[in-house]
Amino acid sequence: MRSRCPPAIVLAVNILSLYMIYIWAPPEKLLGDSYRVLFIHTPSAWVCYLAFAITFISSILYLRTGNLRWDLYAASSSVLGILFSTITLITGSIWAKLAWGLYWNWDPRETATLILLLAYLGYVSFRMSISTRDRRARVSAVLGILLFISVPLSYFSAVLWVTLHPMPLLPSVGFRLGVEPPILLALVVSMLGITLLFVWMFYLTLRIYGLVDGVEGYVERR
Repeated sequence: MRSRCPPAIVLAVNILSLYMIYIWAPPEKLLGDSYRVLFIHTPSAWVCYLAFAITFISSILYLRTGNLRWDLYAASSSVLGILFSTITLITGSIWAKLAWGLYWNWDPRETATLILLLAYLGYVSFRMSISTRDRRARVSAVLGILLFISVPLSYFSAVLWVTLHPMPLLPSVGFRLGVEPPILLALVVSMLGITLLFVWMFYLTLRIYGLVDGVEGYVERR
């Protein structure tokens, strides 16, 4: 698999994103500069959902085809999903402290996202406990499908239960709510930058898992 996201492009977009977040975008009218943490929090949440969706789809494709390549995709994306969901929780806690006075208050969105993180930590731990490649791939695929329920649970928790967490801010919604265009543009660029970063990291993680898988296959054949 060749990387379709050159590191120079990833670096350039993220440097532009950081400039727009911390210099170009004006302070928010009510929240001042404290809102800037959302430029990291929101894209990280989007990417963690994307990563776990890749794990879900790859798990289905592995069970249908038996091709271990899909198992590598599922494993690689799950690790990155854990990374970005951790970033989401950390930045969300910082925001909660600024907005609500507490780092953690068991808000439904916070709790559901924590459940999401713990579920996929269990997924990765379970993978590591199985030494045989084919058996690990089969069991992990089933888990990758079953655990995906935690993704919509996290996303829709702000709708299903009473929560302090604001609804997701999409550009079209933001304009209707009167959010300043520079802030929305900075958010869009930040989402693009972190998405490209995820693609590049996914490529690197996939290569690492591929090397490990090749070594394991060699040992099994011997």
